[in-house]
Amino acid sequence: MTVMQLDANALKNGPLWEHLVDTVAVLLQERPEAPLELFERLSHFVSDGKLVPLPKKGAKKDGDETHVAEESVNWAKNFINQVVPPKKEKKVNEDGEEEPEEEPEEEDKGMLPDILQEQETFRWCGVGLPETEAFRVMVALKRLLDGKPLASVRFWGKIFGLKKDYYICETEIDAERMPEGGDEGEAAEEEEEGGPKPTAIYDQLNTYKIKPPPVIKPEAKGSGTNKFVYFVATSDDLTQWTELPDLQPAWVLAARKINKFFTGDLEAPVTAHPPFPGVEKHYLRAQISRIMHTTVVAPRLIFSLTEAPEEEEEDEDGPKKPKLYTVNAWEEIPEIQPTEAPDPEDEEAAKFKVWTQGYKDDALMKLDNWVHLQPPLLQSQGRASLFKPEEEEAEGDGEEEEGEKPPPPPPEQINPRLSDLGHDSKLRFKCHSKSAHPVWAVKKAFHVSSSSTRVYAVSSLLWPGSHTYARCEDNKIGAQYANMYMGYGQKRDKAAQTFAPQMPTPPMQEYAMASEGILQVDATPDDEFEFAKPVVAPPPQEEAEEENEEEED
Repeated sequence: MTVMQLDANALKNGPLWEHLVDTVAVLLQERPEAPLELFERLSHFVSDGKLVPLPKKGAKKDGDETHVAEESVNWAKNFINQVVPPKKEKKVNEDGEEEPEEEPEEEDKGMLPDILQEQETFRWCGVGLPETEAFRVMVALKRLLDGKPLASVRFWGKIFGLKKDYYICETEIDAERMPEGGDEGEAAEEEEEGGPKPTAIYDQLNTYKIKPPPVIKPEAKGSGTNKFVYFVATSDDLTQWTELPDLQPAWVLAARKINKFFTGDLEAPVTAHPPFPGVEKHYLRAQISRIMHTTVVAPRLIFSLTEAPEEEEEDEDGPKKPKLYTVNAWEEIPEIQPTEAPDPEDEEAAKFKVWTQGYKDDALMKLDNWVHLQPPLLQSQGRASLFKPEEEEAEGDGEEEEGEKPPPPPPEQINPRLSDLGHDSKLRFKCHSKSAHPVWAVKKAFHVSSSSTRVYAVSSLLWPGSHTYARCEDNKIGAQYANMYMGYGQKRDKAAQTFAPQMPTPPMQEYAMASEGILQVDATPDDEFEFAKPVVAPPPQEEAEEENEEEED
């Protein structure tokens, strides 16, 4: 019996129809560029039960060529190297026999949070990485933690670039596991202290009694802006992590004056005006510090200061001075520590009531219950702590030359440590009808009445892309929180002043409105005729005088 003699039901129930359906399904799923040429080959693959390889030139979806398939293949090639531990070298004795393997001692590795759980909670709030991308980031960070002497690793965020994106992680170095070696930074600082010396008599005479401005030194490693070490990887290969250099104050001061998107190349030049003293990796490091010291927040009362700044008081008999919200910049930044659960019988424990109850009654919907964790960067120095240059002693014959010294700059006022978000300065737009806008936006994730978990998120409008969530549970103290940045690494105020449309001018008045309306009677045809008849001009006076003279004659 031939195929033409079969009816439709017998044809669909046969094995040939099932094979064609499976082959066409593979074609629709893979979407190769030349399906007719590959049909026979795919038919053999389907019949033999083998997997169909991905096309070399990438996948095609809805007529649009993308490089998603190539990125997936490249990442899959490196996935085995990430998950599988490296092979151990076999030791051989002098006799040529293999030595028995010794059980390695368990090494205390650094702390890595559950990135999948964090990103899932961020997705509840409308932000966060997709599940597949979050898994790739977790595997890459696990690999970084295994290969570097790190005490902790945290996924800081993702910055979008024009060509490639940056994945950034924040780490702390484990001093105990750090290999011994000389500090190259100290030698570089000693060279900078001397400064350039005059080589000619003209230069020496002209530089006499002229002191160059003091060079603002960077903060020590492990403190201030250099407390954390940052590693960055690009979107094309998450297995290659590059350590960013320590922050220099000059990078922060220059980054505040420019507005430039990232390209995805760490060695790309930063062409801007005024010029930036470095390449893109230095610009990236400066933007990371600016974002971190402005937008890293946490729920109130989770942390407290170990050494709070002392308040100035008057005499014992006199009243105390009012506490100012702004304080002078710290020379040494006070540390913060977790708050311990207070004694319920203590009278001072009333201020910790919100924390002990797990922030009930939507307490985290108020900005006053969120605080900054990092100190702000100084506008004049680009550091988190105040830098005081050492005064050089006058060199000469023992006599100091008297001269007018410039007055010292006024002390810069900053917000105190752990200040709440309600006191942050507002966003102001020249062309907007509203004079001031809040810098932060708070929202609550979808909550079911039967659920005991509540999630709140606070987002920065000054640095779009910076988000923090707090996860609270009933009958539990405090809250779990996490920070993340996902954006272009640009500040809001510069872009807003450029792209905010100008408001239209108020309409002009067509005529002056009378206080009371005046009614007028319509003109009759006779009135119109009298108004419209021509007016005869009187004769000139000279002609009238000549006529009078002729009459007298």
